[in-house]
Amino acid sequence: MSELTLDINSDNTALLVQDMQRDNLHHEGANKDSGVPEHAEEQNIYEHIEALMDTARERDVPVIHIHYIAEEDAAGLAQNAAIFSDIAADEVCVRGSWGAQPMNGMEPHEDDVVVEKMRVDGFRGTNLDNLLRGFDVDSF
Repeated sequence: MSELTLDINSDNTALLVQDMQRDNLHHEGANKDSGVPEHAEEQNIYEHIEALMDTARERDVPVIHIHYIAEEDAAGLAQNAAIFSDIAADEVCVRGSWGAQPMNGMEPHEDDVVVEKMRVDGFRGTNLDNLLRGFDVDSF
């Protein structure tokens, strides 16, 4: 594998780590039959993301975790697309459940920020935009 070198200005950059939760990625999660757990392992995604998070923290780059969280019984979840009907039916990433927890190694650290979302997009209905502006971020 070739090494990738990026010139990133740490002063206006944030690392967004999205949907690294058990129901999405674990072999026993709600989406276990999707092929995603196997693909994530084949691509060494956990090692790559851990390395990115470690480097970001070393350079004082904000690490922002974006977690999909559904309320119990899908309360308040607009089911206007098949993905959200499936989330409700399969009870994916229900607040406080095992499946809503981050994968091992993907847990937020003390200085990291966690944003909760109820849509596919990490911006819609969340405080992500305000956080990025507050961190003076224009690269993520």
